[in-house]
Amino acid sequence: MIQQNNLSFWVKSLQESDSPLLSQKSESILKEGAQFDIVIIGGGLTGLWLAYYLNRENPELSIAIFEKEQVGYGASGRNGGWLSREVPIVESRLKKKGVTERELALFYNAMTEAVAEVIDICEEEQIDCDLHQGGVLTIATNTAQVSRISEGPFREGESLLTKEESARLINIPHVIQSHYDSVGARIQPFKLLMGLKHILIERGIWTYENREVISFSAQSITVEGDAVNAPLSLFATHIICCTESYSESLLQDHKVIPMNSSIIVTEVISEERWAKIGWENRVLLADDAHLFFYAQRTADNRILIGGRGSPYQYGGKDAGDGLLDDAVQQQLLTRLHELFPWEEFKVE
Repeated sequence: MIQQNNLSFWVKSLQESDSPLLSQKSESILKEGAQFDIVIIGGGLTGLWLAYYLNRENPELSIAIFEKEQVGYGASGRNGGWLSREVPIVESRLKKKGVTERELALFYNAMTEAVAEVIDICEEEQIDCDLHQGGVLTIATNTAQVSRISEGPFREGESLLTKEESARLINIPHVIQSHYDSVGARIQPFKLLMGLKHILIERGIWTYENREVISFSAQSITVEGDAVNAPLSLFATHIICCTESYSESLLQDHKVIPMNSSIIVTEVISEERWAKIGWENRVLLADDAHLFFYAQRTADNRILIGGRGSPYQYGGKDAGDGLLDDAVQQQLLTRLHELFPWEEFKVE
């Protein structure tokens, strides 16, 4: 059962659909000295995908996942729902640091293959995560942004669109030009996580939720016990930390700096309003401003928009329970109104 503690929009929407995915129970019994071949710390996308591929390569491995909260409670279940090869890097800066064109090409090829792989696995495993392949549209609304989106080289599936071509995808009045990348899909990230969790449980992978790993060494970990028990010591041949931006409290090595991003979601938008907005092919939407945004049209016909704005947490602290302050919410709502100035949106 998902605990009621500042749930993300994605979790709430899945609960409202009464999905059977939420009925999958995690493990509860854990004994002192338990042994596994592999222990994975962190029940987000990194940890679940790692367990999936390890199991696929060697089904005989005993694998356990330990998650402090619930699977997908952190950033993996609170993101913008993008599946794309887009990364927040400036290629020209990388080249100045010695990264070659060939290395960049290899990187983007790997990213392209990763997108295709997720789509293939979702189809093969019948994971329903509202996946829709519409591509990515990055708009430019001033000459500086036009210059940035026009930088090459253009890869297969990428093209520049005129103002008129852009408007056929989404009706944003002040767009000058846009960049379209066919490699991109909308997903419901929590549905993807629950689908993976269901597969892993069915295949005999132990998934322990609400079990915080307090510390670990080469082949042993210490986890929180039950309410009346002291911490438990467990053993594994391999221990892999997949806590990503939540790593500092566990690793305490200052090698990972969490950066916060925030999202808001509108009310359900009527078909009459969509007729004026466009967005029929549900392309992922972004712009090339320095303080960029990212957005999608959700499966239940809302607009989700996200972006930077939430302040950096001093000392490498993570964003905690993901509470969104009023200033950031208003900032994102203002960006949305700038895109569609005739609309009045409500945040849910």
